[in-house]
Amino acid sequence: MQPEKEIYTIEDLIEICTKLEARRKMVKNLKQDAKALELKNINLESKIRNANIYLNEIELHKKSIFEFWKFTNKDELPSLNEGEEQEEKQKEKIGKSFDYEIDIEEVGKKVDELQRRKLSRNETDGIFAMKQVLASSQILNQTASNELDELQIKLLEKELQRLKQSYKKDIEKVKAKDFDIFGNISEDKTKIKLLNNQKHREIEKDKYNVLNINLQTELNTYIDHLRNYLKLVKEAFCKITAKYKMPLYLASAVEIELNNLQLFHLNVNKAIEEKKEQKEIYLYQLNCEEEIPILYYSNIIFFDNFNQTLPLGMNLSDEVLIDLSHMKCIEKKRQTFRINYEEDEFSHKIVNVNVIQYEVKR
Repeated sequence: MQPEKEIYTIEDLIEICTKLEARRKMVKNLKQDAKALELKNINLESKIRNANIYLNEIELHKKSIFEFWKFTNKDELPSLNEGEEQEEKQKEKIGKSFDYEIDIEEVGKKVDELQRRKLSRNETDGIFAMKQVLASSQILNQTASNELDELQIKLLEKELQRLKQSYKKDIEKVKAKDFDIFGNISEDKTKIKLLNNQKHREIEKDKYNVLNINLQTELNTYIDHLRNYLKLVKEAFCKITAKYKMPLYLASAVEIELNNLQLFHLNVNKAIEEKKEQKEIYLYQLNCEEEIPILYYSNIIFFDNFNQTLPLGMNLSDEVLIDLSHMKCIEKKRQTFRINYEEDEFSHKIVNVNVIQYEVKR
């Protein structure tokens, strides 16, 4: 039994979660074993019953003993088929669970390969754009063109101004980049880069180019450009789904409603790390079933791959994009714990974490 503590470290939580997952797997295996034994007992009882019937028939009508085993086993096949179907259904329900520490390398390569194969370049640009301007994307995702109110327009304008300020700050870098006639960044294709210790010659996407941002960009142009990307992202959601049962994590300084486009982490530690400067955070955990539409921020979302040298994986981000406006989020559990961070040699910081778990269904 894990002793209760007033303050839990990240290491404590990882240890607890690991032990809990092991116990859950053990319980599931024991339930399967119990079900298999029940089916064996049913078959044995059936054989004994049929054997008694046939033995009585032998005495009365002198039936052939060579038909004995055929008759006694006549009910076995349906029972076994039923048992196999039940076990298969049970296995389908259990499925494969996702463990970040163990599975991320393999899963990252699989989803990156899948997205390269199924998504167009414009769709990957759209997914990239959602990450850069999530607040604007959330407003436009739930509002038609003619329904924007004054507050929403101000929020869109604020994010556009933030992008322009960033563009102005990076103006020297922007000017140093060459663009071809299609607006793509033109670099030396022989330039070698490293990603996860693997060499490649691909060009990293430029957020200003993808979002069509410059100092003269008008609000209407910004909105129209994002709406076009939203259409592409919705098409992408129809192509990519979760292949595992997996928990997703989002940390927030305040309570939020889960009913829109949202970025979640696959790694709980990275989610908490984003808000550790707060004294109190809300940690949302979504327990997603297989086949839930999810878009992964794998390597292809951040790079063009014209030279076909980009390594497979999720080496730049552990995030996923999910549209909860088309999902049912059912609250299952709330709990609170505290994390003790060592700020320096002489001081510590305690963060109160309010965990809210949801089950997600389509």
